[in-house]
Amino acid sequence: MYLFKNKKILLLLDQANVSACNFLIAVLIARFLGASSLGHYASFQIAILFSLSIMGSFLLSPLLAKYNNTEISWKEKYLKGTNSLLLLFCILSCIVIFAIDHFICFFSKAYPLFFIVPYLIVEYFRKVLLLKEKYIEMLFLGGFSYTLSIATVLFSFLFLKDIDIESVVIIQLVVFSVAALTYYIRNDCLQCDFSIWSLKRTMNANFKNGKWLFLSSLTQWFGEPYLLFLSGQVLGPAYLGILRMIQNLVGLLNIIIQIADSYLVIFFSKLDETKINKVIKKYTYITVLMGLLGLLLSIFYGFDVLETVFGDLSEYYDDVIICLPIYILIYFFQFLVIYSRAKFKVIEKTDVIFKATSLAMIITVLLSFILIKTLGIVGVSLGVLINWCAVYFYFLRKG
Repeated sequence: MYLFKNKKILLLLDQANVSACNFLIAVLIARFLGASSLGHYASFQIAILFSLSIMGSFLLSPLLAKYNNTEISWKEKYLKGTNSLLLLFCILSCIVIFAIDHFICFFSKAYPLFFIVPYLIVEYFRKVLLLKEKYIEMLFLGGFSYTLSIATVLFSFLFLKDIDIESVVIIQLVVFSVAALTYYIRNDCLQCDFSIWSLKRTMNANFKNGKWLFLSSLTQWFGEPYLLFLSGQVLGPAYLGILRMIQNLVGLLNIIIQIADSYLVIFFSKLDETKINKVIKKYTYITVLMGLLGLLLSIFYGFDVLETVFGDLSEYYDDVIICLPIYILIYFFQFLVIYSRAKFKVIEKTDVIFKATSLAMIITVLLSFILIKTLGIVGVSLGVLINWCAVYFYFLRKG
């Protein structure tokens, strides 16, 4: 009974489920379809996550930061206005991803691209439930969409023939659509107000907090997503697949990162700036100790663990043993960035985030081709590390 009353445990369970399912889908694709198919899937995933970051900056982050401080009479109207903007954003995202597919061709058929719509809606629902502290419902929705999709994909690989990467995405499309529709019918949680007055007031409320975050999302794309995408185009999808394997293994830390990224904004919104700085200092000490431990484990055991999970990688041994420790350092700096970024969101100095990511973007773009051409996937990893370091040290300079 205590488990279902402790919000921290429920948050951890929810994010553990999502991160585990993302990890397992990469393992299944690598095991059954190979590194090249995983690279193709990763390219599509980068586009979807880019849309999610834009939605987060313009819709979710302002909502999480402002909702608790909004006058009661405006709260539900503000949420309805944000719901309306979500649906408009989903339509726009669909148009954009089809346009990108025209040049890049993610898949041989177009309909898997529609997965972006139910994915964005499910992620939006999960954040709204987090905001309203309905943790059990959030856990149920994540379990429905992510766990059921991974179970269906596994069943398909084991018992059906001719399963390709498009089939995997179609399964996800169907399961996420059913999850979003079922949750909407049961809870009627997507009430909208498309009146000009409501949309205008909601956009104005989000603009001050969200404009710099929106621009930051654009500049952040020229960090890790840009380098990974470029590696797939320059080195080939198999190498992008290898990077994705490393990312997924180290990315189990993503459980904590995603919780921190969502929860810290809400937590910090209830504190003054002095107390926020004390919390960040405490978390930084803990992160340094954990980072050192992770670095040692990756050096001595990383390759063996990666090969056990994803299969024979002896062909890529020299690259992998260098990339794994680099990715530990990447996640170390990513944690530090998240602490400061949450603070700047709450104190509404989001222009600092934009300036930091702009600086990192310029450095990354200038170095990207040189690093990838000369060092291959090691160069990609170094480029990602340089990008996160640039953001963090700019934050440090701005306090």
